[in-house]
Amino acid sequence: MSASGETPTDAGAEPRSSVAAQVQRNAVALISLAIAVCSLSYNTWRNETTEQQRNLRHAAFEVINHLEQFQSVVNAMVYPTDRRTELWVDGWGELKAGLTLSTLLPDPVPQTMQTLVDDWSASVDTLRGDDRAAAQEADEALTETLDRCRQAVLTVIKNLE
Repeated sequence: MSASGETPTDAGAEPRSSVAAQVQRNAVALISLAIAVCSLSYNTWRNETTEQQRNLRHAAFEVINHLEQFQSVVNAMVYPTDRRTELWVDGWGELKAGLTLSTLLPDPVPQTMQTLVDDWSASVDTLRGDDRAAAQEADEALTETLDRCRQAVLTVIKNLE
């Protein structure tokens, strides 16, 4: 302190402004900062949502692709061929790939894919057998389940925003 009772930093300085006065003087800057933070937050949220929807859409199309490949296997197994064992293996491969990808999609896709796997497991021996009428019935039942799976996946795709 000096002899006059002022501190060296107080000498010649204006009295300190109140917080309200500082806010008023810097209102434009504060508003700009708030708008920038809100815009950045919204943009980040929107980018994350868009990326999630892209991933879901891609997974859904991959599931559809595996379902179509599986449909070809099922249809081919109805008719006598030397490739039945190969088709059986292909069928399991397509189903397992579709089942794995379906876990990335929302309900009811994973459940319908699991139903398809269960139906395939129950009817694959009938498809591989010599009774063509029973094989045709199994083919029709599997095709109905495949159609339900396709519809579930397409519904997911349509519901993406």
